[in-house]
Parts: sequence; C-alpha cells; structure tokens
Amino acid sequence: MLRCRELVEQADAYLADELTKWQRIQFRLHLAVCRHCRRYVRQLKTTQKVSQQQVLMMQTTDQQVEDIWTKLQQQDK
Repeated sequence: MLRCRELVEQADAYLADELTKWQRIQFRLHLAVCRHCRRYVRQLKTTQKVSQQQVLMMQTTDQQVEDIWTKLQQQDK
C-alpha cells in the first residue's frame, strides 16, 4: 500500500487520470483508510477548479478589453 508521501507525489497524475490501473487501485485503497490524504486530494481538486475558473475569467476579460479597444479605434476613424 502507498505511503502518504507517495500519494502526494502521485496526486496530480491521479487527478489527470494518468495512473495505471494498478496505481489507481493502490491510490484509492490508501484514500479509503487515510482521512488526511482524502482531505489533501479534496483540497487539490478544489484548487484545480478555482485555477481553471480564474483562467476562464482572465480569458473573458482579455476578450472584453480587445472588443473595447477595437470599438475605440473605430470611433477614431
């Protein structure tokens, strides 16, 4: 069975679905018995979701800035 340190090292690969079947089984088995690692993985998932939302918000904001810039340039003509 995995140790906590090994689980932490593999957590990103687990969330990205990059582990082999056997590695996923070992990972899930450890999560079943270790509440600290369950909390860690849950927090990591939350962090990834928030980061993805931030990127989407930044892209939207960039597009809005470009639209405003285009409108301003058209008004100057």
